Amino acid sequence: MDQRTNDRNQMFWAVLTVLLKNKLIWQAVPVIVIMVDEFQAMLDNIAETARIAGVTLTGITNDKNVKMRALRTMLFNMMAPLSTFAKRTKNFELLAEVKLPEYKIKKLRQNDAVRLAAKVISFLKAHKVVLVEYGITADKITALELATTQVSDALPAPTVSVSERKAANEKLHLLMSQTDAFLNEEMDGMMVSFRETNDNFFNSYINSKNVIEHGIRHEKKDDNTDVNNKESTKPTSLS
Repeated sequence: MDQRTNDRNQMFWAVLTVLLKNKLIWQAVPVIVIMVDEFQAMLDNIAETARIAGVTLTGITNDKNVKMRALRTMLFNMMAPLSTFAKRTKNFELLAEVKLPEYKIKKLRQNDAVRLAAKVISFLKAHKVVLVEYGITADKITALELATTQVSDALPAPTVSVSERKAANEKLHLLMSQTDAFLNEEMDGMMVSFRETNDNFFNSYINSKNVIEHGIRHEKKDDNTDVNNKESTKPTSLS
């Protein structure tokens, strides 16, 4: 997969992280709440399509072992207070699902870790309001989601035919374009109101969209290629 697609995917996740970390600022605006949910669904669709296509959309590192260690650590750090919450609220069904010793979590295989993380994330979101009191914040849930996605993306794709893989590649390009359009033509419009009321949040949002401009520098093949790539990946400005 071309580097531009990887850069765009990295930018999408940077935007989502900023949005979720600043949820208290926009959660009173119903349309934004709906749009953030839609945006998350788009990223899930991109990740699944990339897996079918046999494409690895990179995060910061390609080291599978590093990603796995990070995911296992996050899982334990989230499951420990979650099990305390379950015990204190006498939610024994939840307790049975999440009370797992650290040594067992450290032994989880890649597939098992991803499945467990998906289940834990579901539990966390279902109880996210009260879990703030237990030290589990929205940004921590987002970090766990990102770690899970990075490990999941590294899983071998199920056996698919050449035609299925080709169709998934074509769909991936379409999803990337649709997600770009969603941010530039819809989400940007909802962010404008915060330029005056909360410029720190507004600037963070803009900077997260510029990650593909200021992030990893790639070797340019020639002057024309560099100019074309820069123009095609540059996000819409809200100046």
